[in-house]
Amino acid sequence: MSASKLIPALLLLGSLIFSACEKVEYDSRNRFRGTWNVEEYSHRLPMPSYYQSRITLEEFNEENIIIENFYDAGLDVKAMVIGSKMFIPYQQTGIFEILDGYGGYSENMISMSYVVRINISEEQSITDTLEAYFTKRY
Repeated sequence: MSASKLIPALLLLGSLIFSACEKVEYDSRNRFRGTWNVEEYSHRLPMPSYYQSRITLEEFNEENIIIENFYDAGLDVKAMVIGSKMFIPYQQTGIFEILDGYGGYSENMISMSYVVRINISEEQSITDTLEAYFTKRY
């Protein structure tokens, strides 16, 4: 092989070797992404609630997910994902305050615990402690 053909071939081979060694990043948030059937238990109500929620990835933050229809109240709540765990920091949307929450993913299921306060007026609020089980729909 002539030198004029050998140099491009070596460059191509070198780029293939280096690209094969490139570290592939796995986004642990992907396991949370999807549409979920939710079974939610309130410490205030005698019967569970059943509804659907969707989880998407926050576009400009590599740690956060967005839980849509949180608390079956049409709320979009942010949660931080670390591995298979999620943490919900304090957030307020309208009359709803999400005081805190945490959860984890295992085998196409998410289990979560969280506390929600509903501010009915300046003088009156209701605090609800909940446990929810998200089962992957698709």
